[in-house]
Amino acid sequence: MDWIKITLGEVVGISVSTVLVYFLMLLFVKLNGLRSFSKMSAHDFAVTIAIGSILASVVVQKEPTLMQGVVAIGVFLIIQSLFSGWRMLRPESILENKPILLMDGPEILHKNLLIAKITKEDLKAKLREANVLRYSEVKAVVFEATGDVSVLHGDKEIDKDLLDSIRK
Repeated sequence: MDWIKITLGEVVGISVSTVLVYFLMLLFVKLNGLRSFSKMSAHDFAVTIAIGSILASVVVQKEPTLMQGVVAIGVFLIIQSLFSGWRMLRPESILENKPILLMDGPEILHKNLLIAKITKEDLKAKLREANVLRYSEVKAVVFEATGDVSVLHGDKEIDKDLLDSIRK
């Protein structure tokens, strides 16, 4: 039953670590900006997951120490900031997946569903989430590089440059 009990010292240690980490994260996010926990790219998502893992370890374990966690989180945010700056300067995506078109208007692109490893049922669920009532309403469905699914629908035409960088 050792896995159930906790000492008063451990409660205090976890509480102090949690409060310190919380305020340090607020400071880091303020310094690094809104992108800190965004999902703008797969890299951003990976950084968010890594930071969550570090936070969990620092708060409930003696190793890594609070300072080790702070340094690791700081380094991840610096790398994220540098990578984001590099992404703005480079002409083409090298380390990231390109978005892929899953529907072109009302037509389901079955070959692209296979490439993206998305089932037709997954696609229909995303259409329902977007309040699509008829396939004829759909202008395009894009599986974004972040893993999100964008459903473009309505009665207006899509600006073609919105779909320029998408695998068709």
